[in-house]
This record gives sequence, structure tokens and C-alpha cells, in this order.
Amino acid sequence: MPLNPTTELAQGIFNNGYLKQNQFIVDLFSPVGNITRLPVFSATLPGFDVNTIEQRDVTGPIKYIPERKTYIQGLFINFFMSKNINGSPYELVNRWSEFFATDNGPNFFYQEGTSASKIHVRIGYDSEQPDIEVIFYEAYPRVLYPIDLKPVEEIVPFTFSANFGYRKFEVLLNGQTIQMPGQ
Repeated sequence: MPLNPTTELAQGIFNNGYLKQNQFIVDLFSPVGNITRLPVFSATLPGFDVNTIEQRDVTGPIKYIPERKTYIQGLFINFFMSKNINGSPYELVNRWSEFFATDNGPNFFYQEGTSASKIHVRIGYDSEQPDIEVIFYEAYPRVLYPIDLKPVEEIVPFTFSANFGYRKFEVLLNGQTIQMPGQ
């Protein structure tokens, strides 16, 4: 039985060494606990933007730096919500954010906690030897988005979304660091 053209195209692409976007896991390392080998619903990794930058923090007139590459600060992860909250990603993200900030501002041990925090996204078929790794250092949850409850979607899993801040990130391709200018 012949394959349809879409299936043939997909098999050809993946047989030629291209990655599948649905093969990734996330490791969360925080001062309040760790979760490793976590399958998540989706993740949006940061990109970059090339444009003219205004530099206003210098004396004298505003300086314009043309065609500068800047990294977009944003790591968005959509987690699966589990029935048992204890030890779940939802509990970890909440405890992690409470560790860093209170209603009155940052906690006094903010620096110590941030330096140990890391998010590790491993992309590829074999999570022990991933094809691409993205490691976010000094990470912390910035936003826990409201949860949309939708009565009409029965097959869509219950998820929650978080946006993470970080100091820097590193991209590894087959274990080798890719030099990221400006990082």
C-alpha cells in the first residue's frame, strides 16, 4: 500500500536527520525543590531581534546603535496540571516564586537562591544524549498566568503556563556550546 505524500515527506525529513519538535523534556532546579525529566505540554524558547537600539543611560545626547542583535527575555512553559498538587510542577512554581518575592519585595536571600536556580530543556529522541540542550542560568518564575477553564474542550489536557526570567542561557548542540554573541 503506497504512503500518502505527506507521510512520505515527513519520513524523508526525519530520516535525513531533522529533529521532531515533540521530543523534549524539561528539568527544573530551584532552591525549593527539583523536578527532572518532566514532560511538558509546550515550551517557547527565547529568540532575538535585530534593530536600532536607543542608549539612554549615558551622559549627553541619546545614542542610537544601528542593527544590534538583542535577545528577547522570555521562556514560556506550559505545564500539565496533575490531580495531586503535592510535588507537582504547579506547587514547585508557586513555592519557587514565594522564595524569591513577597508582597513587600524581594526576600533577603534572593541572590543566594537565584544563583542555584536553573532550567534545562533537552531536545531530541534520547533525553540522556540530547541533540540540542538549552540551559537557563539563574532562572526564576516571573509570571504564573491565569488558568483558562474551557468547558467545550474535552480532549485538551489541563495545563498552566509560566514565564521565567533568567540571567543568561547557553545552547549546546550535541554537547558542544554554540557561541551566542551578547550572552
